[in-house]
Amino acid sequence: LVVGKTQQAVEYCLQSLKYDSRKVKVLNNLGAALIEERRFEEALPVLQRAVKINPKIAKVHYNLEVVQSHIRASQTASHQLSDARRMKPEE
Repeated sequence: LVVGKTQQAVEYCLQSLKYDSRKVKVLNNLGAALIEERRFEEALPVLQRAVKINPKIAKVHYNLEVVQSHIRASQTASHQLSDARRMKPEE
């Protein structure tokens, strides 16, 4: 992916997938572009689909783990923030 061109990459991948939705390389590239744009929730099902089609590609597994790690970290931070809001400030 070219830095600063991730939205174009997303659009290209989506167009390509219209013709063949089982292209694992395109799915992985779409997932990678979405990661670059920090659109982790959108990248998750794309990469899960790629793994389901071909579970033997290490790059896809790596990108999927990156996405899952970011989602877990976000959920953890959200829970911690909720906990902090429920606590009484120290006097």
